[in-house]
Amino acid sequence: MKHATGEYISFIDSDDWISFNFYKHLYDLALKYDADISGSDVVSWYSPHKIKESWSSYWTYKSKKTIITDIEDKKNLIFACSCWYKIYRRKFIEANNIVFPPHKFIEDFPFTFASTIMANKIVLDYPNNEAVYFYRQRDTSIMHSAKHNAAVAFDALDNHRLLFKILDTLNISKKDKKHFSQIAEVFAIENLFNWLNVLPNENKEEFFQKYKDLIGGFDINKNVYAGIYAKIISKLLDISVSHTDLIFVLLRVPIKAYEICKRRFLKIKKFCFNKDIVI
Repeated sequence: MKHATGEYISFIDSDDWISFNFYKHLYDLALKYDADISGSDVVSWYSPHKIKESWSSYWTYKSKKTIITDIEDKKNLIFACSCWYKIYRRKFIEANNIVFPPHKFIEDFPFTFASTIMANKIVLDYPNNEAVYFYRQRDTSIMHSAKHNAAVAFDALDNHRLLFKILDTLNISKKDKKHFSQIAEVFAIENLFNWLNVLPNENKEEFFQKYKDLIGGFDINKNVYAGIYAKIISKLLDISVSHTDLIFVLLRVPIKAYEICKRRFLKIKKFCFNKDIVI
C-alpha cells in the first residue's frame, strides 16, 4: 500500500471476480456521501449450480442502514471482516496508520476491524446491489487449507492476538474500546475453534495450548456479545481433566452441543448484542 497514489485503494483476491462497473459504482457512492469506505454486496460462488445467497442480509441484520456513522451500527458490520469488497480512502488509511500484519496469512481482520471502527462514514451499496463481489469457494483455498498448512491457522491465532493490541491503540472512548474488545473476544473464541477442528492431529496440541493461553483472560460471562456457542467452548476450556481428555472433550462435546442447540444457535449467533445468555 505504501506505493499507492490513488484517491481510493482496493483489493481483489486472484481467484475472485467483480461485477461490471464495480469500482465506478463504489467510487461514485464514496464521492456522493464523502465516505472513507464504500462497500459492495458479496456473493459466495461454489459452482455455476451452487451460489450462496448474498451477504447483504448478514451485515444489515440489525441496523438495516446503508450509511454507517454511528458506533453501534459499526458493531453490526464488524464481523464482515474481509477487506476485498470495499474501497478505502487512501489518506484515511494513512492518517490512521492502518496496515496489514506483514508476512501473515488471514491478515484481513486486524485491518478491517481498525478501518471500520475509525472510519467517519461507511456507505454500503444496498439494497441496489449494483456492485457485487463474487467470492469463489475452493477446497484448496487458504481459508480451507489449514489441514494441509498449519501455518495458516497459527497465523490466524497471531493475528487475533495482534488485534487486541491494535484495539488498545485506537483513539476511541473507553466504553467503545471495551465493547469492541468483547466483540473481538467472541470472534477469537469461535474463529480459532474452527481452525482447531481442521488442523492435522500433530498440530492440535500446540495450537490448543496457544489458543487456551490467548482466551484464558476473557471473562465471557460478562461479555454482552457472547452467544451460547462461545460460552460452551469457553466453559470447556476450564474443565479440569487430563490434557489428552480435554482435547477429546473440546473436539467432541461442542459439536454435540451445537447439534442440540442448532435451531436456537442459528437465531442468536449473528448478533447477540445486549443479551447475556446463561448456559
